[in-house]
Amino acid sequence: GPRPHTARSAGPGSKAGRAALVAWVDGNSLLHVGKLGSRIQRVVAKADAALATPLVQSGGRIYWVDTAGTYVPSLGHWSQVVQELDLATGKVAMFQPGQWIFPSADGHELYLSQIDNESLIEVPAAGPGEPRHLTLPAGWYLPGGIGTAVADGAAAGGGAASGIVLQSDPELGIRHPPVIGIWSTRTGRVKVLGRGVGADSGAVIGAYTPPGASHSMLAWMPATCHYPVNCAIRITSTSTLASRTLRSPLPYGFALGGAFSPDGSQLAVFVNRSPGTGGGRVQLAIVSTRTGATRLVPGASFVIGEDVAWARWLPGGKQLIAGGVDRDDIITPATLAARPLRFRHSAGGDIGYSAVVIPPR
Repeated sequence: GPRPHTARSAGPGSKAGRAALVAWVDGNSLLHVGKLGSRIQRVVAKADAALATPLVQSGGRIYWVDTAGTYVPSLGHWSQVVQELDLATGKVAMFQPGQWIFPSADGHELYLSQIDNESLIEVPAAGPGEPRHLTLPAGWYLPGGIGTAVADGAAAGGGAASGIVLQSDPELGIRHPPVIGIWSTRTGRVKVLGRGVGADSGAVIGAYTPPGASHSMLAWMPATCHYPVNCAIRITSTSTLASRTLRSPLPYGFALGGAFSPDGSQLAVFVNRSPGTGGGRVQLAIVSTRTGATRLVPGASFVIGEDVAWARWLPGGKQLIAGGVDRDDIITPATLAARPLRFRHSAGGDIGYSAVVIPPR
């Protein structure tokens, strides 16, 4: 293990960050939970989850899709199912049948996609409640199968109504990049943003919704490039559709992947280090969402397989963790310092894209 002073100097800066947990799935389908303060991690369950899909956390539970599936009596057939782990008890149970799971913009609901991403059920995140069944508009699909929820105007009873990011038919994606739209679950209408790159994981990098707001910021990759070569990133307001296009500080454009800080003031993105055709080496950069100013993090450089990397902010927004296939780092944006993030009794560079940060309760 690391020497005590090394562990201290590399530790997350805020108390919330230190007390946070990170969960991930490894290549052997084992679900790990690690403490960011002590750097102790343990295997908590076997999880047949996709390594390229982030886990979901809500209310002290972790959710993932069991890709092997099981026979579901209520459906009368075999189906992929969403499993849930209760962190307090360590118990794993089947949550609902589903192919993908993602939280609503305010975190109060969970959405599960079913039947080839053409229908969704909405269930309360906190305990029991009646599921609400939603059918996607004809010709629209969840991007890459993975959903992103945004706020979409004010709901009738106050608070924000849900919008969900969709894309047009992915089969046409090679010649005609998919159209990205926001579907209002309240009105059923789709608001079109534009064409996004036809990447397998979709063109959307992330969304940020201010607490209680009826709009969100969406970071996505417009189809103004031959993905993955020299692509830009656009930040769009879901209420006005006004956009800011980010330009890469290096001449080779951005890779997919990144995340908004907890207060939405910063966006972590990845800059390609070489012209290439995807994959290779990328460098983390921190963008001000207010000014568009971009700062490269000198020490945070990662090797990636496809042109996709991952970043997750810690509670409080003072630090984030990020990685590629070769390593994981913990980064302090205020100083642009980056240090290796290693857990005890765990191989290096193994957290990966499935990572989810769980705030202290």
